[in-house]
Amino acid sequence: MNSVLLFFRSAILFWKDKHDAEAVRRIPVSGKSSLSAARKEEYTIRISISDIAGAETVRACLSRYPIGLETIRFGIGDVLDQGADALERFRREWEALSCGRSRLYLHGPFLDLFPASVDRAVRRTALSRFRAAYDAARNLGAEGIVFHSGYFPAPYGIGPWLEGASAFWEAFLREREGALPIYVENVFDPEPGPLAELAARCPELSLCLDVGHAGAVSPVPPEEWIRQWGSRIGHVHLHNNDGRQDLHSGLRSGILPMERILPLLSEVSPQSELVLEIPDAAALCSSLSWLEGFEAL
Repeated sequence: MNSVLLFFRSAILFWKDKHDAEAVRRIPVSGKSSLSAARKEEYTIRISISDIAGAETVRACLSRYPIGLETIRFGIGDVLDQGADALERFRREWEALSCGRSRLYLHGPFLDLFPASVDRAVRRTALSRFRAAYDAARNLGAEGIVFHSGYFPAPYGIGPWLEGASAFWEAFLREREGALPIYVENVFDPEPGPLAELAARCPELSLCLDVGHAGAVSPVPPEEWIRQWGSRIGHVHLHNNDGRQDLHSGLRSGILPMERILPLLSEVSPQSELVLEIPDAAALCSSLSWLEGFEAL
């Protein structure tokens, strides 16, 4: 299943508030986390989860672990069109979930958007959606927002895409209000170089390394993406797969060597937030448990 279809499916599932009740019941929600006092603060700073897992799973995980949340709620155009009503609904839900203790990030809109298009009307649509999501993130007090790179193999090559993307982001950054961190994420990008060049041209941008996307789409291993991007990485999406499909599996369920990837991230980009983008409740729970004992973090 490709990345766009996965995110579309997950966003709609969350939007309608459906979830796997049986999997949720397997998440322990009472008692304290087993994190040691010495590692609790570090863990809190570095780890978040995505709400592609569904509302009940998010509630269970936030009650057990001192972690943050990245929401894809505002990645859906219809939600953005609801304006202040959607903001107020999410604000109430978030206040109840977080009790003021958790960090919040937004995942921006991505469906049918192409910011590097040569078609002016297509670019205007992307700009309008991105602005609305950025404003929502600021209004909700989020600590950052993620946008997809928008790179597709056809009809553009990497060079024309880079020129179009640079022009789009220069205009967006020039017109935006505030200085909320923006992270541009690899999706169908075949290599790390073009996004590194985009960040060099637009130094106000940071990069979101999606480890699973790199592992499923690119011939360049995720470890090399990390080395090439280095401190440009401000945000990370973590999930695993079989090296061919963007499965968003648990951290230990795939061929990507998380035991090597995580120490390298800690070395070259210690400030980055690690977001588990795992829709299955049981897989998310087991991944969080594994991270508790992973001494490289």
